[in-house]
Amino acid sequence: MPIGLMDHINFQSDTKPLVYIESTFYDQWNHVYPPFYRSKTQTNPFEMQSSKEKYTIFILTHKKRFYQLNRILLQLNGLINLDRILVLFNQIDRIENSKNENLSLKDFLGDFYSYLPSVHVEIVYIFNLSNNLNNRFLPWNQFVHTDCILSLDNDSFLRQDEVEYGFRVWKENPSHHVGFISRSHKSNTSEYDASSSSCSYSMILTGAAFLHRWYLDFYPNIMSEQIRQYVQLNMNCEDIAMNFLISYLTKQSPIKIDHRETFYCYNCQESLSSILEKEQEQSVVYGSTDFGKNCTTNDKYKDLLGKVSTMLKIKPHSVKTEKENSIELLTAVECKGIVGNDGRHYLLDLLRMAPPNLNYLSIDAEHISSAMKQLDYPKTYKHRLCCLRQELIDAFVEQKYVDFYRSIALNLSKLRSGEAASSETTEQANVEEAKRIVNEISVEDNSREIIQSACRSIGSVKDNEFDIRFNPDLFQPYVTLDQTPDETAADIKLLKEAAEYLVLKQIPLMIQDFQDHSGVPVDGESLSEAMHSRGINIRYLGRVAQVVTQQPSLGYIYEIVATEILCRSAKHVFRTYLQSVPTHLLSFSISHFLNCFLTIISSPTTDNSFDELSALSSQSTNNAPNVLLSNSTNISSQKTNSKNKNKNKKQQQRKYIPTIRNESLEFSSLTSEVLWSQLTNEAKSRYSFDLNCDDIESFIHEYSVRRTCILRSFCRKSGLQITMREYQFEFLNKTSRFNNECFNELDIINIYPIIKHVPPKPSDAYQFFTSGQRKIQQGLLREGFDLISEAHNLLNNVYGPMHSEISMCLRLLARLNYIMGDYQEALMTQHKAVMMSERVLGIDHPQTATEYIHMALYSFANGLSINASKLLCRARYIILICCGENHPQISLIDSNLGLILQSYGDYENALKFMEKSLQLNKIFYGTKSLKVALSHHLCARIQSCRGDFRSALNSEREAYQIYKLQLGDEHERTRESAQVLKHLTEQAVVLQRRINDVVKGQLLVIPSLTIQQPSFQNVLEMLNVVNGILFIQIREKDLEILRDEFAKQSIGNQQTSVSSMTISEAVDQAAALLNNEID
Repeated sequence: MPIGLMDHINFQSDTKPLVYIESTFYDQWNHVYPPFYRSKTQTNPFEMQSSKEKYTIFILTHKKRFYQLNRILLQLNGLINLDRILVLFNQIDRIENSKNENLSLKDFLGDFYSYLPSVHVEIVYIFNLSNNLNNRFLPWNQFVHTDCILSLDNDSFLRQDEVEYGFRVWKENPSHHVGFISRSHKSNTSEYDASSSSCSYSMILTGAAFLHRWYLDFYPNIMSEQIRQYVQLNMNCEDIAMNFLISYLTKQSPIKIDHRETFYCYNCQESLSSILEKEQEQSVVYGSTDFGKNCTTNDKYKDLLGKVSTMLKIKPHSVKTEKENSIELLTAVECKGIVGNDGRHYLLDLLRMAPPNLNYLSIDAEHISSAMKQLDYPKTYKHRLCCLRQELIDAFVEQKYVDFYRSIALNLSKLRSGEAASSETTEQANVEEAKRIVNEISVEDNSREIIQSACRSIGSVKDNEFDIRFNPDLFQPYVTLDQTPDETAADIKLLKEAAEYLVLKQIPLMIQDFQDHSGVPVDGESLSEAMHSRGINIRYLGRVAQVVTQQPSLGYIYEIVATEILCRSAKHVFRTYLQSVPTHLLSFSISHFLNCFLTIISSPTTDNSFDELSALSSQSTNNAPNVLLSNSTNISSQKTNSKNKNKNKKQQQRKYIPTIRNESLEFSSLTSEVLWSQLTNEAKSRYSFDLNCDDIESFIHEYSVRRTCILRSFCRKSGLQITMREYQFEFLNKTSRFNNECFNELDIINIYPIIKHVPPKPSDAYQFFTSGQRKIQQGLLREGFDLISEAHNLLNNVYGPMHSEISMCLRLLARLNYIMGDYQEALMTQHKAVMMSERVLGIDHPQTATEYIHMALYSFANGLSINASKLLCRARYIILICCGENHPQISLIDSNLGLILQSYGDYENALKFMEKSLQLNKIFYGTKSLKVALSHHLCARIQSCRGDFRSALNSEREAYQIYKLQLGDEHERTRESAQVLKHLTEQAVVLQRRINDVVKGQLLVIPSLTIQQPSFQNVLEMLNVVNGILFIQIREKDLEILRDEFAKQSIGNQQTSVSSMTISEAVDQAAALLNNEID
């Protein structure tokens, strides 16, 4: 529309009396056209009514832009000053029920309805409107309760900090048109400059702009109908109309807001955020923006994504668009590729890069096996983005490798013997035997058919090569795949096998690894790491709990799983709970939530409670001047006498101070019963786990978990920082609500963000580290030490001086120094690892406790036994905070403490710790395990030092019986235990004879027995045994014999290698991969 046309259009509508006002004062405009939402006494429509003014967002869209709408709604979730969102659906398609008054939103959106997101504020959907751009400037009075309106296009993606900053600018300039995207027009022409590099502008686009609600009354009622008709007819120029309207009314220019990304031009620093430009939609050169209805591809992206799809095991596939065009994709259809202003290629929306998880999708029963149906799969979930983790895909592909070799070996056996092998033979086929048969394939064998048969059996996408790929667009209702039904069935079968592998194989394997009690998790974070490293999603916590209950020795794992489910459910409830809390009441609301969570609050917060809170806040003002509730006032104190001038002055001073009762107090109705009901429902819906608890007391009784463990886990997941003090979880004083509550608002210090990211790994340092570990396993300690040191230097160059990976390197270097006899260097290196772990991971992290245990051992080796005992006590305290006493780490710490306390004569405490370790070892390893035998032996040593030979004999007899049962009579440990039994028996006989002599009167006093205290070297050897450090003494003659034996084996392997083997390329690759796996 030419700009000059605006000069000839009268803004005064023909339906209104013609009134010309030369003045630009707003009060005169308000007298002529008083807005309905202002009182008659107010003259300035732009006067702010409250410091808590919020804004309403208008989003104009249509059904074909549903993807952009969904994305922008999720982007707006969490805006602190947002009051409501209005979504205006223009109807661009002619449908039969377009004039149906009973048309529902679900009928209007169809399949898209199930994808509507939920945010922290109310969303009003106004649909089935006529296709008119003027709809965005209608007042919609029945839905708007704020003065500020933020008008957004469905493709205008603003960050939350940009929106809040723009709102602050508008509050300072409420009469202006405040926006983010500008246009610079040339005089007397229809051309304009849309470049962000321009330092001048003539208008602000309404696709991302703040304006006053007052203008929405003028646009449809006062402005000329001719302008609105032009906008409706041409579907354009609504930005020009609103800019001219505001400038005509105010004689003020619009205000442009800079974004975070800025650039330098000749005159000033201006913003650059190309993602906000409307033309950005045209730069999508790969993927789909409307759920597959229209899709495009690009040769450049095919080249870039070729290697990525191979690594991620994504199958190249084709999809059909609405126009029946076939588009080949290497990612999910929702993944989009754009070309930025810098010419680079970017990939967006990577939500479905992994294949979907059939265990949490609503699919037909035919796609679920009977074994999975018995476990109540598939289950429903809150969203449809449940995917398989990359770690699981890698483990599944490795398992398919083994199946591939076994299939080849089985087919070769059938071909050569002419006999059909049974299915049991296939399951029991040894991998090494399969390797031998594959390597013996010769020209005479029909290798091509064998390989093709093996590829078909494992679901390879290629006929002559092992290649497992997954289709990420399976079971997507809006995607039409362009492939044959057989290909789709094969893709579904492979996806089904992967989902079954996760539940039926991977989870039991993890539980099986836990049964050795060596690398078991200590808290929820380590449990999550263990699950993620095996590709198990957190939503399978309920299934993990079911499998763990079948192992009595893993009761502590069950407690950790239950605590993790509870705290994660509480985190989700806590997020929703905070959405309705005013900012100045955060401390009080958080403390109230913690009280309902960790104690029993049977009644909601009342007005009297707020009165006590105000009193407490006023008393604590001097000690804590920054308390968020210090400005709250007592409601009863505001009932002042009009005749008292002093009270009137106080009333006037408090006039604009918001009281607690005037704010949103929805959070105050929360009680323990309501909260635990929400937690139970959350745990059932997310993790398929029934807490079966009504309050914290029943949970503690059911799962034997400490409150401190729950409090620590919840704070770490929610980002809460609370005061470090001794919390009394039981009520002592019932006279006041705030005296009997465990937490108060002064205990809440801070809320910090929880950031999740994938940590990068330096490839060179990782290779040096793994090579060093292999050298250490081979017994080459010096070579391994050098490689680990090089890895440490590389990590320092990449990460800097402080990182958890560097701490791990230092711990390994300290252990190597200790094994090689350099105790002092080991202690110094381990001291660095402890300091780094404290600062990087935290003083209460389980890994920090492990560092303390290692440092205690090295401290004792350097003669610092007192320091060693203090370090072990600190490590024990950390483990108690994380998971309680029922854990293998507590058993290890108690064994170390018992030995160290025995070394300097504290036999009473040493025996207590050693008996506790014995009790735990019986639970974890069974009463007949070697660890229990060692604990019996250590108890016997301490009891003999105390002179309690009867108890020492009983303990050592138990150890002897276990050694005899497990190792036999001729084993070295069995013989040593027998010698100890003989020595204790002699000592007991001598003591009994002297007691008898005293009874007979031959001796007046029992002479003291000479009890030899264990030497320092003996205690150190036992500490090494307890901590898994064994020194094997080998003579030089034995070393020569071992070298000769290894040389003979290597020569024999070379002679038996098949040098004249001729095999296809695929089989060569399979054999090489198998060699690596076996090694």
